Amino acid sequence: MATSLSALTRLRSLAIVFEFPASRPDRRGRRPLPLTRVVLPALTNMTFQGDNEYLEDFIARIDALRLNVFHITFFNQLVFDIPQLLQFITHTGMTKSYNWAGMAFGDDHVEFSHRPPEGTDTLRQLALRNSSSWIDWQVSFMAQICGQYSFLLPSVEQLDICEYYRWKSHWQVDSDETPWLELFRPFTAVRTLRISRHTQSSIVRALQGLTGERAIEVLPALDGLYLEDYQPSGPEQKAIGPFIAARQYSDHPVAVHHWEG
Repeated sequence: MATSLSALTRLRSLAIVFEFPASRPDRRGRRPLPLTRVVLPALTNMTFQGDNEYLEDFIARIDALRLNVFHITFFNQLVFDIPQLLQFITHTGMTKSYNWAGMAFGDDHVEFSHRPPEGTDTLRQLALRNSSSWIDWQVSFMAQICGQYSFLLPSVEQLDICEYYRWKSHWQVDSDETPWLELFRPFTAVRTLRISRHTQSSIVRALQGLTGERAIEVLPALDGLYLEDYQPSGPEQKAIGPFIAARQYSDHPVAVHHWEG
C-alpha cells in the first residue's frame, strides 16, 4: 500500500481501517523493508485501526514529517511490540516537549493521549487505543504503552486518568495494584496526577502500598494528587494516608485535593 501512495503528494488525511482479524499480515509473504521510504509531504492527519503488526510494516515504509494528528486503535491484544511506531513518531517530532498525557477508560476500549502544553498554537496529538473490554487488559495495555514509550515521557508534568462519560457506573475497577505501579513508573517528572471517580479506588490502593523507602520509587516528582471523590474526612483520605505520610517523611510531600473532573 505504501508504494501506491507515493504519487499522492497532496494527500493531507489518510485513514486505514480494518475489521478484525483481516488486518493481520502474512509474515511468510512479508517483503523486506525498502532502503528509502515513501514520502508523503502534505500528510497532516492519519487514522489507523487494525493489528499492530500491520501498522508496524506500513509505517516502516513511509515518511510524513508534517504529521500533526495520529489516532491509532489496536484490536484486543494483550502483548505487542511497536518499535517502528516509536521510531516513526520520534522522526516526525510529534511528541517533542509534550507536558500533558491522559488515559481514558471505557466499556469496550481504553485510550492513551499525548499532546503539547495548553495554550500553544499547535494541534498535534498522538492517541493510542485498545479495543479491549476487560479492565485488567486495559491497564496492562497502558503499562506496555508507557513502558515502550518511556523515553518520550520525562517531559510530562500532568497526568489525567478518567473514564468516558458512558462508562457503566456499576463497573468497579478491582485490578491488581502491580499494573498501575508499572504504568506510573516511566512518569518521572509528573507533578500533578488527577484521577476520576471510577478508577481512583484501585489506584489509591496501589499507592497505599508505597511506604517507607518505596514511597518515591514511583512518581518521584509528584506534589499534587487530585481525586474526584475526595473529602478531607472521607474514606479516600484514610486509604491514601500511609502514602502521604511516607512522602512527607521522605521530604517529597504530596498535597491531596478535590478534582472537579
